[in-house]
Amino acid sequence: MSLTGWLVAQGALLFGLLAWQVYRVVRAPWDVPLRAVAGTVACWAVGYVAGHAAGNPTQPAGGPWLALLVWYGLVVTGAYCLVCFYLFSALDSGAARRRAINHAVILLVALSVMAATAMTAPSQHSTSHLTVFYLIADLYLALALAASFRWTRRYAQGADPRLARGLVFTSLGLAGTVVGVTLLASRVAAQGLHLAMPPPMRDLTITVLMLGILLFLVGIAYPGTVMRIAALRVWHQHRRAFAELTPLWNLLHEAFPKDALDTGWGDVHSRYYRRAMEIRDGLVRLSPYLAALGYRDDKATAPTELAHQLRQALRARAAGQEPASTRAVGVAIPTRTGLDADVAELVALARALHTIPDPESTP
Repeated sequence: MSLTGWLVAQGALLFGLLAWQVYRVVRAPWDVPLRAVAGTVACWAVGYVAGHAAGNPTQPAGGPWLALLVWYGLVVTGAYCLVCFYLFSALDSGAARRRAINHAVILLVALSVMAATAMTAPSQHSTSHLTVFYLIADLYLALALAASFRWTRRYAQGADPRLARGLVFTSLGLAGTVVGVTLLASRVAAQGLHLAMPPPMRDLTITVLMLGILLFLVGIAYPGTVMRIAALRVWHQHRRAFAELTPLWNLLHEAFPKDALDTGWGDVHSRYYRRAMEIRDGLVRLSPYLAALGYRDDKATAPTELAHQLRQALRARAAGQEPASTRAVGVAIPTRTGLDADVAELVALARALHTIPDPESTP
């Protein structure tokens, strides 16, 4: 992949993640580790823009010093936020705060040296100033990312499978980024000593660094993406089941309109739960009529047969007939526990009703 391709992919991931992290922080603003991750992504996303404003120079090439300082200042600050994420996730608040302060001191020293170097540089292409500037930035990045890599590997060992897979991507990305930053620091040092780095080594450095960044961003995005996909799948299942229950609900609602719960619109999940409960209430009321027709709750009944009995029971009730007993019996009881299993039985009954015409409506 060309450098432009790497940068486009990196930008797309960064700003997609930024939108997701902002959404999460708005929903849980008190979550310190979450704010730290959001800080990392925000710093790197804004730094990405600043890097393009700086002309996207390749280390150790020069550029407008203010743009370089903003760019790398945000990059190293983002790395610090990443360290804070692990500290506040793994340690108690007091210990995490103390260690975060220690790391902040190192960050401030690095930023101070970078700022002093930028302000005292005689030109945009001063080799000595560029060497100091990039070396300080790269060394701090290597330190912070290496610490984050160790924490990531430790987390991955006891995490649930979904999070563990994301942490594997994250750790691979951090490892690649540490290697890439170390190679960059070597290249900067060689440039400061007026030594040339072979072109294949320069290409390898860029490839390793860009691949590491992309893997890291994928690792951060992976758990949330998988969770959203799973939630979308459940949403689709509930929406489809809600629609499939319509024939059964219509019949029971016509017979027992007072069983209807709150008619507020609500989301898909609320309507799904409400429809299942309303159908169950209607079946409980109708069950004595089903029992009078020979239905037994201790005997398995096929959905088609039960659908026929259901129509007969509704006609008997509409005709004013009274069952011999008012004792309720279980109708369409699932063999497994859980609401989804219960709804599956109701859906099977609704499908059977849909395929069986009502004799009274047939000309």
